[in-house]
Amino acid sequence: MSTGTCGKQDTPRYLIIPAAGLGTRMRTLSPDLPKELLSIGGKPAIQYAIEEGIAAGIEKIVIIISDQKEIIRQVFQDKHMAKKYRCF
Repeated sequence: MSTGTCGKQDTPRYLIIPAAGLGTRMRTLSPDLPKELLSIGGKPAIQYAIEEGIAAGIEKIVIIISDQKEIIRQVFQDKHMAKKYRCF
């Protein structure tokens, strides 16, 4: 984070979430679901990072996914945060 002219730290504008791994260590918990979508406390694990980013004032969220994880894009397609994030 950079320091502005008034000595305040600038809020980061982007949050990048890498979600393209194979998740081999978590496969026993859910062989068909990406680890980012495993439920923790009633919501997908990745949603915690997204919500924290939004609460911190992040303007755009980028989720890096592999073609095997297209389900991540589908899960968040209808969420209230769909305008703030983009999957690549």
